[in-house]
Amino acid sequence: MRYALITTDGELHIKDAQWPAVRAEVGPEGPARVNISPIVTPELFCGWVNDCGLSLPDRYPRNLVGSLVLMTLGAAEQPYAGPVVLTGWDPPPGIEMCDLVDHQVQGLLGIHRDIHAALAGQAGEVADDIRAAIEWIRTCPVPALTIHSFPEGGGRYEPA
Repeated sequence: MRYALITTDGELHIKDAQWPAVRAEVGPEGPARVNISPIVTPELFCGWVNDCGLSLPDRYPRNLVGSLVLMTLGAAEQPYAGPVVLTGWDPPPGIEMCDLVDHQVQGLLGIHRDIHAALAGQAGEVADDIRAAIEWIRTCPVPALTIHSFPEGGGRYEPA
């Protein structure tokens, strides 16, 4: 399977491996699928991050560049921790991951290049927006979830 790996130091690698090796890229705790909206990006991508990444910050630092790439593609706006993997995703109903195709790889390379150019000091409104987004990813609180348990066995969840 052809996929992209964005390491926590912001490097982008295009790789080819079977799912067990792709899964191992995010860490032994296991992968969590990051939904990417097809409304934002008609190219069908799927993101993968460590399922426990945000709760283990000493082991999985926030991936600033990977988070911004995911959000640019239409993922939820939040920090993502540890290595970020991007694969292709089947067209609707979208139940299987698949290889990245050439134009998806080219698009990722372009997004990655623009982020690094902004971080290197490129001027302009878009560059300013990229730097502001990176600072937000670096400093925003970790998303939280509160679970309530009830005596009758029912329950509900609420964002914290």
